[in-house]
Amino acid sequence: MKPATNLREIVPGLWAWSSLQEEWKVDFSCCAWNDKGGLVLVDPVKLDDANLAKLEKVSKPSAILLTSQNHERDVDWFRARYGIKVHVHRDAVPGIDITPDELFSDGARLPGGLTAVHSPGTCSSETAFHTPDQGGILLIGDALMNTSQGLVFLPDDYCKDSKQSRESVRKLLALSFETMTFAHGDPIARGAKAKLKALFA
Repeated sequence: MKPATNLREIVPGLWAWSSLQEEWKVDFSCCAWNDKGGLVLVDPVKLDDANLAKLEKVSKPSAILLTSQNHERDVDWFRARYGIKVHVHRDAVPGIDITPDELFSDGARLPGGLTAVHSPGTCSSETAFHTPDQGGILLIGDALMNTSQGLVFLPDDYCKDSKQSRESVRKLLALSFETMTFAHGDPIARGAKAKLKALFA
């Protein structure tokens, strides 16, 4: 997978980028949330040198969060470069291909002031991350994808339990948010909750 070249700021403090996974013909999307303690990287893939330098000017990376056990991606490269810890839901073990540094549970307060929202269904460790800042931001893994046709659920064939996954996503509507990022698909800067409501209408 080639290093990403499309780093951009979605809302103040939230940065996103993506790279095409050529074998599967799907974009691997990721983000970084800039809090007082530094940049928290979520499901990161490599950036090219110019964009990496741009991101480093924002703040020093301080932690890595994974939305699932399947999103190791370029985590080891970032961990080695910055000497930071990788956090993943406790249900990722066993099954994850890397060795995480920290395990968390539902409701845990994580680096960046983010709260873990366990959302099983696609896999046992699927987790979203939420902050009330900037009108509310929700960082999603595989449970939802933002496509050219709008929001869609991960296809059933790729879910451990598709019914459970949809119920997990429905529960996210109890949170306050305007912005969403995804592991696959472009971020939604504003109006994200309204679009999620429409998916269930």
